[in-house]
Amino acid sequence: MQAYYGAGYANILKFIDFTAGKSNSDWHGGDALRTVALTNGDLKYGNALWDAAQAAAGDETQLFNVRRSRIQLRYYKSMARKLEFSNLNLFRKISENQKLYDDMKALGIEYIHEGRRIKPEKPNLLQSADKWKENEARWF
Repeated sequence: MQAYYGAGYANILKFIDFTAGKSNSDWHGGDALRTVALTNGDLKYGNALWDAAQAAAGDETQLFNVRRSRIQLRYYKSMARKLEFSNLNLFRKISENQKLYDDMKALGIEYIHEGRRIKPEKPNLLQSADKWKENEARWF
């Protein structure tokens, strides 16, 4: 992990351990919101860990790797409609969803769900990120 993420790898490891500790071991489906229930406080802690990891990246490759892996937290917040993705401020939600979509494209993320590509056209930014997938599964 240190070679891949740089000096901030310890923060990412803390994030992984933290979210694993929040895991619902009774649920084994694909629904992230049922698998791991994170509060706003948990998400703020996760943001701080990823911020520290990003700041500690030693070169552009490590920074790219941290940014790409951090998408998982941003995706979760969009799905859960929490913090900057809350429905309480629709203009901010749209702006954050636009940034998330743009970053996913820039970071080479093609699949939003197992077997489901991100729609090729711009998604409805009022929707949460989990709704941006194509309707049919495509494995090749």
